[in-house]
Amino acid sequence: MIVCDTRNHLLREVNLKTKTVKTIAGIPKQRGFDRTGGNELLEQSIASPWDIVRIDQAKFYVCMAGTHQIWALDLLNVSLVNCRQGLRTEAEQAQRSARTAETKLQLGPSLQESQKARSTGKSTISSL
Repeated sequence: MIVCDTRNHLLREVNLKTKTVKTIAGIPKQRGFDRTGGNELLEQSIASPWDIVRIDQAKFYVCMAGTHQIWALDLLNVSLVNCRQGLRTEAEQAQRSARTAETKLQLGPSLQESQKARSTGKSTISSL
């Protein structure tokens, strides 16, 4: 199971059988400002991963709340890259806002389509 560790800016693999947790992406306690990705998984800084959805056996979409982006995690090709960059003005507005941005990823009608619903003072739904 892959989970988001928002506080430490990491993606982790949790094995319930062996009761172990392993970091698979991110740099511990270092908030990322990178907006493109592409580094080695354990050398890739990421910004507050908030939600994750599995696309297939080894591919996931990850919502980065810190940069208001959706990234693609591919465990077979060992890559983590930005799928779609959030609107710069929207991200800046949300960071100035005192409200907490709640984001949820959800697969759309096609498995290749993902939707992101975000609450930053107004309701927004985006599709990849």
